[in-house]
Amino acid sequence: MKRNLIVFLLLILISSTLSADHLPRELFHKSNTPSQFYAPRADSLHGFDMLHYDITIELFPTTHYIEGNVSAEVTATENGLSEITYELEGLNVIDVRVNEAAASYTYADGILTITLDQTYSIGENFTTQVFYEGYPILSNDGYSTGIHWSSYIYTYSDPNGARYWWPGYDHPWDKATTKMIITVPDDKLVASNGLLQSEVDNGNGTKTFTWNNTGTIATYLVSLCIGAYSTFEQTYPGVPIINYVYPGHLSAAQTDFVCIPVAMDIYENRFGDYPWQKYGAAECGVFGGMGGMEHQTMTSIGSGLINGYGTYEMIFVHELGHQWFGDCLTPLTWKDVWLSEGFATYSEALYVEGTDGYDAMCDYVQSSYHNYYLSWAGSTPHTVYNPAYLAYFTPATYEKPASFLHMIRLAVGDSTFFDIIQTYFQQYHSGCVITEDFQTVCEDVSGRDFDDYFDAWIYGSGVPSFEYAYLKTDGSLRDPDLLMISRSTSPTTSQFYMTFPFGVTTSSGTETILMETEPEFTYAEYTIGDDILEIEFDPD
Repeated sequence: MKRNLIVFLLLILISSTLSADHLPRELFHKSNTPSQFYAPRADSLHGFDMLHYDITIELFPTTHYIEGNVSAEVTATENGLSEITYELEGLNVIDVRVNEAAASYTYADGILTITLDQTYSIGENFTTQVFYEGYPILSNDGYSTGIHWSSYIYTYSDPNGARYWWPGYDHPWDKATTKMIITVPDDKLVASNGLLQSEVDNGNGTKTFTWNNTGTIATYLVSLCIGAYSTFEQTYPGVPIINYVYPGHLSAAQTDFVCIPVAMDIYENRFGDYPWQKYGAAECGVFGGMGGMEHQTMTSIGSGLINGYGTYEMIFVHELGHQWFGDCLTPLTWKDVWLSEGFATYSEALYVEGTDGYDAMCDYVQSSYHNYYLSWAGSTPHTVYNPAYLAYFTPATYEKPASFLHMIRLAVGDSTFFDIIQTYFQQYHSGCVITEDFQTVCEDVSGRDFDDYFDAWIYGSGVPSFEYAYLKTDGSLRDPDLLMISRSTSPTTSQFYMTFPFGVTTSSGTETILMETEPEFTYAEYTIGDDILEIEFDPD
């Protein structure tokens, strides 16, 4: 046998330090076996289902005071339901009613427990109404959720902060429709979820804005932005896009937001139809003006991101991607936050692919996901699933799972991958999801078993190293004429299974071959046909 070349290489998956102008995407965005966590699912535990909230609030900007009441339509999901609990922090409860009659309640340590007017059985409906007032505080848990007062007022409730400005069942697994009835000084506008139903001048120096949101929404996505805004609309078939920006930023925003209808078209083709009544962005001071938050139908965009040069278009399209994944398909609990952030992060790459092509997308995945994550993580192992409370929004839930999604795409091919994504989106539309749901769709659509992939990349910790070797001949003594040998190694107990591409260059051109890699040495044979000139690991 004539051996033209035998090469053994060790690729340790670390990269050069990020350049100083590489910016993280939301902070700037935002700063076990699985079965044991989901028996039963969290949405079946509390005995009732929130159907709709009418949230009525008057805000007094000069004193930072609010008065409000929240009416809720509720249905029992268990027999014998006799009380209901809501969350409310730092505000005073004035009165509580059930079915419009005065009700008994207790309110302590942020928990409002309401005694119902009778015992309810499965499927029976009732209403509650909570009147409250006070000076809202911000959470002191590292996320500063609540109402942020300035000349442009905004709310931020991610992950568990709706309770700092309105009473409700403040957990992501119980979604409801909403109506916001908001009264403010008459020199201000209000931007919120859904469609603007009415704007009424009360004749007393205030206006009341009513926003009706017909899509089910998690409490952390309910939002207000209030100020002396300029507005402008963008054109997209079937979806009104309405933006609220500072008057001095109007021209810059009209330039910067050009990417929004472009990305919407790309995402509709890749994911499925845009799920809501409208889309828009409201400028505010979120994350010191240098972040974005995917409030349903009305993303909050930091004022520092609008400069007229398109510098931060990846944040804008990331937040748009959340409307499908995070908002429409909401993680059931924060253990599965990667199903929101990882998908929205990968939507950035799909935007790059749609505007600049596949090669540009691969470059983006390499630099913005692989290299960025490895530079951030260093030698510290991180787990995608079930992160610590203050680690919900880190590269472990953004870049690492985005890379994982790209690897799934390589493993099954484009056609099957986007069948998976669209099936997943339609199957769980407007509901809540867990990691097992996505894995099941991957397996059902592809016909493959992905246990090893999810066990290592999602439930396991760390990242692997990858060893490979190849042997090629001239084909006269051996067919197939290329033998690939590989294995993964890990600094943790995780056993990594991967799909890696190799570029094989011959006299006829370059083709890409895929190799499945396991913790044990894996052998694969390929017939190339022409004389092999070069083999390149991960050419894209």
